[in-house]
Amino acid sequence: AGRFTRLTFSDSPAFLVILAGFAVFYGMSPFALWTAPSFIWAFVILARLIAAVYSAEVHEFLLTRPFDGGRRFVGGVLFPSLFLLLAPLTALCFVNLHWIERGGLFGHPPSTDAIRYMREVLGATFLPDTWPRAGLPQHLWAQLRPLLYLDVLRVTLVILSILFIFPIRQSVVGSNDRPVPVGSVLIFLVAVWVMARVHFLDAFAAWPMPRLPFFALLAGVSIAHFWWLARQMSAPPRARPLTDSSTRG
Repeated sequence: AGRFTRLTFSDSPAFLVILAGFAVFYGMSPFALWTAPSFIWAFVILARLIAAVYSAEVHEFLLTRPFDGGRRFVGGVLFPSLFLLLAPLTALCFVNLHWIERGGLFGHPPSTDAIRYMREVLGATFLPDTWPRAGLPQHLWAQLRPLLYLDVLRVTLVILSILFIFPIRQSVVGSNDRPVPVGSVLIFLVAVWVMARVHFLDAFAAWPMPRLPFFALLAGVSIAHFWWLARQMSAPPRARPLTDSSTRG
């Protein structure tokens, strides 16, 4: 699996290192999902790299190489995904009242927008409209803390959804390329809508707020659709039925 990773990502090792740094920085934000649109470029670039692992060119190349499906998955999908999943893993370490009250790295207490995010998106309606000068009471923190953990779970599901939205290239670049699968387009649009609804609370106030089951459904559909495309690519070609003309010949 390690050899397959070095073979596949030999042209982009620096990008993976930079991606890991951005993921850690992203995870240190007190409210991970709120800042997700700022890092969507990293999601999209890594998603394209993962989709290339199951492209027609790579599949044809691997037919003569000693890499089975397990090494291909671990080295081409699982291991690169961990670079981006460093974000929610880091966020788990910063679910801390002192860290949130100081505003993370930038030293600002939770703003009005951050409090609104916790009230409307996380469901922390018990929070006051402004952050208390003396700090959040412990009984309110005991109610807010599990909601922050759920927010980390939401952003994990969003990352997984975007990682598997890009279609697998079915043929060599040229006139014979197949059109982009409709499922990939729909999943991508839904993922963008989710982040827009969560981030721009005023602009999309009339739209329903997605809840945790919806995030889980979106991630499951994205992974299942990607895996279906990958199995189609790896499946052996079907034998064509004999036609009447070939039978007469």
